[in-house]
Amino acid sequence: METPPARCGDLIPKAYDEPVAAAPVPITPDYSAWLGKPFTDSMGVALVAPWASAYVAADGRQEIVQERLATMLAIVRNCEAMLNAARPR
Repeated sequence: METPPARCGDLIPKAYDEPVAAAPVPITPDYSAWLGKPFTDSMGVALVAPWASAYVAADGRQEIVQERLATMLAIVRNCEAMLNAARPR
């Protein structure tokens, strides 16, 4: 009796075939109106806020990628263990 090849990869969700979209890079506004003026707190917020939001978005995307990797590894490892346990000795 011949044991068919394992197809553990087929258990990975098809949605994982699609890449996780990158977080968009923020568009930097025109700050030329600020030239020559004293720096204020609101200017600081306007400078930092778009980049802080992009960082949070990128971190969220990284979590999605890490979760997908952990899921795929668990699927393949469990599948291989089950198939190896079922193989005739």
